[in-house]
Amino acid sequence: MRLISFSLLALSLFASSSLAQDETGSPTTTAETSSPTSSVSGPTFVTPQGGFGGDVGGTCSIEWTQDTTGNWTNARIDLMTGSDIFKRALVVAIDDFDATGSTTAGSHVCPSVDTFSTIYFYRMVRLNSAGGEADRTYSGRFCISSGGNCATPANAEQPTGVADGEPWGRGYLAGSKLAQWHGSNSSST
Repeated sequence: MRLISFSLLALSLFASSSLAQDETGSPTTTAETSSPTSSVSGPTFVTPQGGFGGDVGGTCSIEWTQDTTGNWTNARIDLMTGSDIFKRALVVAIDDFDATGSTTAGSHVCPSVDTFSTIYFYRMVRLNSAGGEADRTYSGRFCISSGGNCATPANAEQPTGVADGEPWGRGYLAGSKLAQWHGSNSSST
């Protein structure tokens, strides 16, 4: 029974374009055309919008505006990292909620990450009836830290070649195979 549950979970994560996995079981990078600061018609993030998001093992709180379009009845929030173009989901922060309802806040345990910097952001996804992604909206970048220590992001500008003043970096779940590979094969984040 446990193996079946794990297999179904792995299959559902693999099938999701936002949480696709590579051969190590780690989330892969997805290219999206929208920026982490863009928004569609519907809910928007209130917090976090930059700065400090929480300490590893502590509470990461999220607040959003109520959707008034009536379309966001099935939503999910992913913790993300990466550039505006090449984003990667680290974990599902809040799953299967109704953004049209009166509840406009939630939280999750801040995961153990390998980089304490302002390189993390949330993506809220409106899911269609087939479970696919229909719309997305993003929070500002924030820091997950250990003891409130946040470093400057490794990259001062987005990789678009445009001086946009939006610092970014790549974070990984601490101890993941991607974090181990990145640490041994790269000199920058």
